Amino acid sequence: MKTILKSVLAAALVATTTLTVGSLAESHEYKLGNLHIDHPFARATAGPARAGAAYLRIENAGDDDRLIAASSDRADKVELHSMEMTDGVMRMREVEGGIPVPANGDVALEPGGLHIMMMGLTQPLVEGERFPMTLTFEKAGTIEVEIAVEGVAAGANKHDGHHDHMEHGDNHDDDHDGGHHKH
Repeated sequence: MKTILKSVLAAALVATTTLTVGSLAESHEYKLGNLHIDHPFARATAGPARAGAAYLRIENAGDDDRLIAASSDRADKVELHSMEMTDGVMRMREVEGGIPVPANGDVALEPGGLHIMMMGLTQPLVEGERFPMTLTFEKAGTIEVEIAVEGVAAGANKHDGHHDHMEHGDNHDDDHDGGHHKH
């Protein structure tokens, strides 16, 4: 009976350890002052795509702040962008002045909305890999986060990400294979 009990306890310990380690591996969040940055991710890119996007959620327990820049060695150029539907056409534009992070509020960078645009990718974004990205906030400062590359449909529960027409701002057309791409 003691042998059976020891086996059951050992199996329970292994299962608990596996669940705890698995949860820690999947959870990647960061703290910078009053800011909590949750689940930075990008969608895998298809074929020779030269552009990709990163997404995350920022919660702010303090005063107003602003995400003013992002950078990564994985792209020649990284910009903060918004997407909006105008006359049936989805348009992407660089956000002038950065992305506000309201006091005691949050902001979501997600497919179909605000996002971090990576142009001139140095290599494809492959599902399962991770890469560093530096985020710069107006007040809180700078933090390096790890972007987890997920499947091409990641984050689709918020927005479908599929539109017949997509345009980028006029100053980015030469960076994006004709200005059309899907996130």
